[in-house]
Amino acid sequence: MASPIATRIASLRRLSESEERPLCRLERLCVERLIRDFDEAPARGFYWDEAAAQNAINFFEKGLRHYKGPLAGQPFELRDDQRECLVAPLYGWKRSVDGTRRFRRVYKEVPRKNGKTTLAAGIALIGLTMDREAGAEVYSAATTRDQASIVFKAAQSMARQSPVLRRKLVVHKYAIECPALDGVMQALAAESGSLQGKNTSTGIVDELHAHRDGEVYDVLGTSTQARSQPLLVALTTAGNTTQSFCFLEREYVRRILEGQVDGDHVLGYIATIDEGDDWRDRRTWIKANPGLGHGGVDITAIEAEADKALAAPSNLNTFLRYYLNVWVQQSDRWLDMNAWQECGQKKFSDDDLLGMPCYGGIDLALSADLTAWALLFPLPDGGFVVRVRFWVPSEGVGAREHRDRVPYSQWIREGLIETTAGNVLDYEAVRAAVNEDFERFRIEKIGYDPWNATTTAAKMASYDGLPMLPVRQGYVTLNAPSKELERLVVQRKLYHSGNPVLMWHADSVSILEDNNSMIRPVKPKRDSGKKIDGIVATVIALSLAMDVEESDGPSVYNKRGLVTL
Repeated sequence: MASPIATRIASLRRLSESEERPLCRLERLCVERLIRDFDEAPARGFYWDEAAAQNAINFFEKGLRHYKGPLAGQPFELRDDQRECLVAPLYGWKRSVDGTRRFRRVYKEVPRKNGKTTLAAGIALIGLTMDREAGAEVYSAATTRDQASIVFKAAQSMARQSPVLRRKLVVHKYAIECPALDGVMQALAAESGSLQGKNTSTGIVDELHAHRDGEVYDVLGTSTQARSQPLLVALTTAGNTTQSFCFLEREYVRRILEGQVDGDHVLGYIATIDEGDDWRDRRTWIKANPGLGHGGVDITAIEAEADKALAAPSNLNTFLRYYLNVWVQQSDRWLDMNAWQECGQKKFSDDDLLGMPCYGGIDLALSADLTAWALLFPLPDGGFVVRVRFWVPSEGVGAREHRDRVPYSQWIREGLIETTAGNVLDYEAVRAAVNEDFERFRIEKIGYDPWNATTTAAKMASYDGLPMLPVRQGYVTLNAPSKELERLVVQRKLYHSGNPVLMWHADSVSILEDNNSMIRPVKPKRDSGKKIDGIVATVIALSLAMDVEESDGPSVYNKRGLVTL
């Protein structure tokens, strides 16, 4: 007889390999992550509790019933995606140190009518009863009371229809009580000012894309700190702007699914169509709609909305958002991230690079950015090894982590980002580090953006004797190295050893193109959560390696006798 873990892995693989319902890339990454966890998570301090996973599944399938639509009154039968990608891992994975749940946050993004509400209501009822949390406080929260009440009312209906829960719960108009555990569930709205002073054990935040900012999400999140195994669940459909808190959270989850950051406490699930899919093709609709054919999503309704989009292009964005879960203003990435990740598979240590000629590029930070110092080492195969160091001020790291939704603290602990004392960057510390690298490596030239670095660069040239050259950030100077960077990535010849900070920057960078088809890297407009400094520093270094014509600048002499202009 197969072990419970082997059975669970087999279920995940069947889901991944299903011909009946092909998965989109992000859902497939979710499944692959969950399969890998059975091999890798124990070494990170987690263990699998099959009994706990099955108890949660039984709570749904034996204790709950559907309360509306064609399935009303029938037992709640979890779909494969709901069971294997959310309920089982959420309740099955435990922390070895204390036996509490591993996952503390859930992000679920699917189109409308795919069972977000009913699943969230079931999770809320588990938090009220099966968690056995004394004094449990379970909240359904949203920007308005009407929206917050959707999950709450679903939980009310489920509780009334369940013979088991009717004995345990008292259902009121505005609250559900669990007298045995002194627990309560309520709906909360940001507009009512009722979010403060809570001691949340389970929080459900509905339609996160509609939230103007992260206030509701953050207030509920911080109110869970006194709980031993808190849970915060975000539900959403794709939004209509990438300049939003929800999209930042979604991008953080995407990076977890792609393996760019660990995120061991976050369980993420996204169903959509893939880039390049034809939205008019019925075969792509099922990728985004796991509920299709399961009593929730009606294929005729999708067909009707698709016909509207065909007849009037003004309806297309609505169709893409609500029925295919596509962010309609999602900014285009410049670099192919699949190719970028493959570039990181070949590893180089610093010792491998000693004695090799190399070229440097430095991008000194303003207040909100990172400072990046890149070294490029040409290889005989026509590729380059890139080595990048990053700095931030030590003060305000927590605020940066909250704002940008990336693990600054973790990267600092791992030595991937260095800090300087205070709340502004100490350029002298960066200068000292560049000098150390100059003594260690065979650096031929160092490029810098003269707009923000003239004073520091002058010190490096005049006092330190470093071979500094200005590289202005215009199309003429950056076009050739930018296109070369793109070529190197496509050909898998930019060897970055999998640096996750540089990967984040590569994932963030966009390009501007002028009328002559010349390009340069830029930060996405109005998106403070994106950083590109590591890519800019790399392009600057690449311009020197390619011997691109430099802009005019001050003449200085360095200790190798070269004249820099």
